[in-house]
Amino acid sequence: MRNKAFGISLFLVLFLVLPSSALAYNTAVLGDATSSAVPSIAPTAEGPGLILPDSKLFFLDELKQKVRLFLAFRPEAKAKVHADVAGERLAELRIMLARNDPKGVRIALAGLSENLAGASDQIYQAQLSGRDIKALAKAINLSIRRQQDALDSLAEQATGDLKAQVNLAQTVAFRAKLRVADSLPADEQQNELLDDLTRRARQQVQQSSDNSASIQITLDELNKQTQKVATGSSQSKAERIIQLQKVAIQQAKDAASSSQKAAAGFKQSSDAIGELRASGSTVSAE
Repeated sequence: MRNKAFGISLFLVLFLVLPSSALAYNTAVLGDATSSAVPSIAPTAEGPGLILPDSKLFFLDELKQKVRLFLAFRPEAKAKVHADVAGERLAELRIMLARNDPKGVRIALAGLSENLAGASDQIYQAQLSGRDIKALAKAINLSIRRQQDALDSLAEQATGDLKAQVNLAQTVAFRAKLRVADSLPADEQQNELLDDLTRRARQQVQQSSDNSASIQITLDELNKQTQKVATGSSQSKAERIIQLQKVAIQQAKDAASSSQKAAAGFKQSSDAIGELRASGSTVSAE
């Protein structure tokens, strides 16, 4: 009886605390089977959970998450749990794509969105407490950025229902990152906001469901933030940033009228802005 109780306790401990990164090897192996004809994402930094979304026992993995959240008393701890689980869901998304399992993909994407929103909500609650959470915010902000890169790559390949699901996840990730970035050190917030708005404008250009009005709102805000960032740069660099951004905005407006050529041009211009801003000294906020 004692041995049986010990075995059950050991299983629960391993199930609750075993780091997902230890399972990253499984993701890499499963990913090798991905066909080039099937939408895919690059290998992830995190590994999947013990039970995958296509399993009938996946509810146990979701139960594990609820227990971890219950045991995390502070908002900072809950934010980290949500961020960790979001990483697991992205790794699981890669596997479900490789297996061409629409239901598993849908579950993984929904779980990713849910936990990104949860992480940002808890970061906001922690910020209200007045505690210093800048290091945690930076880590989660970087994690969300990597997840956005994966979603953007998938959106370019996806069609039909999958594209709609990915677009929704992109919107959730954008909002979550904006909220998390608000807790970053002041000298990093402006650059992150500019990057986020540029990414969002590019997404909206690529999403046929967005109308020109919604794209214009993003572009107006992007233009305003560009002016602020340029204020903290040298005169020549600031002029070049503004010049490139004006070109990008005009091309995005054209893209809103379903011009694929303009959409590609907008991508090139925004990439050039990123390269320019990354060169030389760090751009500071106003």
